[in-house]
Amino acid sequence: MRNAPAPALALLILLTHGVTYAQFSETVEVRVTNVDVIVTDKAGKPVPGLTKDDFEIYENGTRQEITNFAEIGESVPSGTLTALPGETPAEEPAARDIRRRLISVFIDNASLEVGHRAAVLEHLQQFLAKNVRPGDGIAIYAWGLGLEVQLEPTSDPDQIAAAIDKLAEHTTVSHSWRQQFYNTIDSIIASAKNSYPPRTPDFGEALAAAETAARNSTHDMRRKTAAIKSVIASLRGIEGRKVLVMLTESLSTNPAEEAFHHLETIRHEFVGAQHFNPFSAARPHMLQNLSGEIARAANTAGVTIYPIHAAGKWADSTFTDASVGVTVRGAPTVHTDTSTQTLHAVAEDTGGRAAVGSSDFQFAFDAISNDLNVYYSLGYRTSGERKDRLKKVEVKLKKKGYVVRSRNAIIEQTATTEMNDMVAANLFQAGSTNDLNIQARILGTATPAGENLVHPLTIVIPTSTLTLIPDGTDVIGKFSVFTAFLRGDGAVSAVGRQTQEFRWPAESLARRKQVTVKLDVTADSRVSAISVGVMDDASSATGFALVKLATATDDTQGSTE
Repeated sequence: MRNAPAPALALLILLTHGVTYAQFSETVEVRVTNVDVIVTDKAGKPVPGLTKDDFEIYENGTRQEITNFAEIGESVPSGTLTALPGETPAEEPAARDIRRRLISVFIDNASLEVGHRAAVLEHLQQFLAKNVRPGDGIAIYAWGLGLEVQLEPTSDPDQIAAAIDKLAEHTTVSHSWRQQFYNTIDSIIASAKNSYPPRTPDFGEALAAAETAARNSTHDMRRKTAAIKSVIASLRGIEGRKVLVMLTESLSTNPAEEAFHHLETIRHEFVGAQHFNPFSAARPHMLQNLSGEIARAANTAGVTIYPIHAAGKWADSTFTDASVGVTVRGAPTVHTDTSTQTLHAVAEDTGGRAAVGSSDFQFAFDAISNDLNVYYSLGYRTSGERKDRLKKVEVKLKKKGYVVRSRNAIIEQTATTEMNDMVAANLFQAGSTNDLNIQARILGTATPAGENLVHPLTIVIPTSTLTLIPDGTDVIGKFSVFTAFLRGDGAVSAVGRQTQEFRWPAESLARRKQVTVKLDVTADSRVSAISVGVMDDASSATGFALVKLATATDDTQGSTE
């Protein structure tokens, strides 16, 4: 899914009067890198009761002192725990820390076969019913022609069950490029053989159709990848144990292979195909870093990914394409599918597990339950200048005979990059934090600007929440306004930023109650919400608001949610 462009901004600062004083302060940042760690025996059972001294953690190959340690857990099914050597297996862990869980579910209706989806949804419903607790957040997203929010984050069991029941009734979405490609190939062959005199069709026509299908299928896979990253973005900046459960049958690094390998099986129908190599033809369309993009987004947001290949035992390294049942000449196409490798890669890189090649979905969800219920949180202090960088992380266990899983990288971010992520996340889970106590509202009517609309957005920031620096008889301040928008089809824009510096006479502070920021936000006419973030550049304090825009059937003006 291609990201929508960043909103264009025009900014006007207005100062209003009051009696609240600004604050003067100095901020010292303490940085701790936290890593969640799963320890199991070789049968996959969780291992409780370990201590800080049992672990070693390395950043970019250098051992770090573990300064923060916690065992997180609560009861798990009897018989699923492994005792440490010389100890008796516990029925459930002793009292330990419990953290909020945030579970997002991504349902890939663009690839799921209806029967496979029904089988997985049944086990998904049982998994969520067993694991949801008050205060947890369960969100469900469906991908088809676009990204749809099926369930806003909630811990209400009835709402969760109703959302899954509704999903079970949805039809799956077939890709228009696939049907169009097979119809075009069929038409090329039929047209040539029905001409007078009959002729053998030229392979160049078929190859051109395959190239078009390859571009379209690759575009669809990019859109799906962007949708997954948008779901991950919804969890950025939120505290708790964060996981993404992905139900899919296709996450391929080279979806273009299907079209070219189909031509390989019917090349005898054409003239001029003797030198055709489907692998060479598909190679330029390969999405080299698809799994890396998803894993990087997840490691930035602290999300662990659990992919489930819904085809179950039929999820193999080869498969028959969707031309089966379509009127084409020749044998069904069989070609390599890179989906299983991609799913394994994103799970391994983020510390999760991939369920591939098995129809025992209950086992897959039980494994996720164990990971949620018994794990360890390790923290170490980070030194050096804070910058955008990837840090390789490795966790080792001194005790032998156990399996250790954790994400293999931490993405450290500057305050600006982190702010960009949190503004994007605010589109999906609004109101997680608002230390600056900002408010935002559309005041006025949107005006057309070509194919776009210009929205008059007003943001109010209490002066008392800003950090002001004395400078002679004046005080100076600086803050940045970030905006992003969400389109109706699930596309998320890039984040726009405007920075404002100001200087006031110190004696005037008693009269200044708030700062009003007026923005003209130019956005796609399909935009349904605008996320607003404000960061005080002196203290790095932040505030967020979400403005939902009025629709054609709703004449109310957008306001802070």
